[in-house]
Amino acid sequence: MHVSKSGRLIVRASHTPRLNSPVYDESFNLVGVVYDVMGPVSSPYVSIALEARDVDPRRLVGRMLYVKEVKRVGRKGRR
Repeated sequence: MHVSKSGRLIVRASHTPRLNSPVYDESFNLVGVVYDVMGPVSSPYVSIALEARDVDPRRLVGRMLYVKEVKRVGRKGRR
């Protein structure tokens, strides 16, 4: 949708992704990671921290981006 003052990309998501999930463009090039999730659960907005400094975030506005869900690795339970 737009670029924030801090240089992060703000996009509307179809679902709520996990934090630190990698974000890719149409060519499956790594763009950044999910930094923050804001707004209602039914239509959240996602803040993306860009990985590469040479990428102009304004060129990504209006393009389709994809999130790769990372599996949560943790303990099964406590004793």
